[in-house]
Amino acid sequence: MFRTTAKPITEEEILEIEYNLNIKFPLDFKNHYLNFNGGIPDNPYFYMEEYGVFLWINSFIPLKYENEKTKNWTIEKSYLNFVSKNTIPKNFIPFAADYGGNQVCIDIDTKEIYVVYMDLGNPMDNPDAIRKIAADFQNFIDNLEEEGEEEEDV
Repeated sequence: MFRTTAKPITEEEILEIEYNLNIKFPLDFKNHYLNFNGGIPDNPYFYMEEYGVFLWINSFIPLKYENEKTKNWTIEKSYLNFVSKNTIPKNFIPFAADYGGNQVCIDIDTKEIYVVYMDLGNPMDNPDAIRKIAADFQNFIDNLEEEGEEEEDV
């Protein structure tokens, strides 16, 4: 579940956004946004198994409509801003951010999910700043957890 979501978005509005950005969102992504347009996840932690750390999601960015958490921040505006500054690959759509301002993006070509570390310099110049974290959007959503504590060895 998500709280502090933006105004609900319609399928027609999503199609308009896809047309305007010349992209195609994956079906699982669209279905999620039809139910929850951005917002704060009740389960905000994603364990990045390959790296052995949790990613703490601040919020999901809404489509078209702003909410009280994102203030003047939508997926479309974020995407156009990052692409115009050449700070994320053109096929990456930012849909969430962690508490450090790092972006969680969906690769619209492969459907894979990446975290883009904005605090490691321009990600386009630093391959270590872009890390794959999930096979697809649904895998990312399904693996969000309530608690973000690493298990201790006993």
